[in-house]
Parts: sequence; C-alpha cells; structure tokens
Amino acid sequence: MAEYKEIPGPTPFRAIEAEVSALKWKPKTLHIDLARKEGDGKVRIIFREVIIWRVLDGLAVDSEDGHVNRGMSSTGLAYTVEGAHFWEMHAAMLKQFPKAKHFRIVTLDIVIDAIASGPPTILSVSPV
Repeated sequence: MAEYKEIPGPTPFRAIEAEVSALKWKPKTLHIDLARKEGDGKVRIIFREVIIWRVLDGLAVDSEDGHVNRGMSSTGLAYTVEGAHFWEMHAAMLKQFPKAKHFRIVTLDIVIDAIASGPPTILSVSPV
C-alpha cells in the first residue's frame, strides 16, 4: 500500500486537467512542465539531486501498488510517497543515499516517479 502526502505549491488546475508538455533531463536534474489540457495554466516542477526516475501510465501504478493509494486527491499534482513498489524495488541501492525520498507527479494520463535527495520546487509559469 502506498501512502501519499501532497506537496504544496502553486497549482492553477487539478491533476486530472494536467498533461506533461515538456520533460527535460540534465545530470541529476529533472524539469517537468505541466499544462492544463484546455485553457490557461502551466506549472514547472524541478527535481534536483535525482537518483533515479521513470515515466509510466497511471494504470500501471494502480496495479503495481495494489490499488490502495491513501492520501491522493483529484487536485494534487506532486506527492511524497511511502511504501510504493518503486521505492521497495530499489531499497538496497538507496541505502547509499540516506536523504533520498520518493516523489510522484500524477496527472490523468501519466505518472512520473523520482527518487531524489530533496523535494521538488514547484513554480507557476506565466504564458508567453
């Protein structure tokens, strides 16, 4: 069973309205841009000191964590996660990184897992 704790930040739309508009990986840094599917609104989520990350569809996470995801909401975009399968399968390796935590970005279609040494920065991005 996975337990979720929402990470506060500027979220001008609900998770079910979000789609990934850009994903950029630089050594140890992951930038994720989320845009509202219809209408205005954009959020940039930046992870630093990333150890490992992955992208998958939301159905895979539900089946992987046994359909029990305590603490998730329809409005949350970013969470700290405890007890998820993704963390457990890397637990032995992660002993080398005592500050590491599991974070998850959730949209209607995609889930992004990141194991990093600190929480992400969440920024509201103005339209150009």
